Amino acid sequence: MEKPRDFLVGVIVGGGIGVLLGLSFAPESGERTRERVRDQGQRLTGRVREQANRVADEVRTAAHNVAGEARERADGFAMRVQGAAEEVAHRARPTLEEGADSMSRAHGELRSSATQIAT
Repeated sequence: MEKPRDFLVGVIVGGGIGVLLGLSFAPESGERTRERVRDQGQRLTGRVREQANRVADEVRTAAHNVAGEARERADGFAMRVQGAAEEVAHRARPTLEEGADSMSRAHGELRSSATQIAT
């Protein structure tokens, strides 16, 4: 992004120098010189606007590209995280089921022992 800005500064500085040199060596009347300066200023303004529009378009395009790439990376990351979570859940299921069965058996044994102690 520095190159378009540097170019724009060069255009402005070069245009200013050109106007000053033109005024210095102008063999015309004051009215005609002012008219030429005005015309050159308008042309320079037009060039600056064109360059500014080009730079703005480049910035918009770059921002759009960066946003698209960020979206793609975020989607890929989300898919990897989801896959990892599903894998962890798949691997943990047998262990959780074993733990639930063990707790159920222990609960049953405690109830049975409590009933025997109570009677």
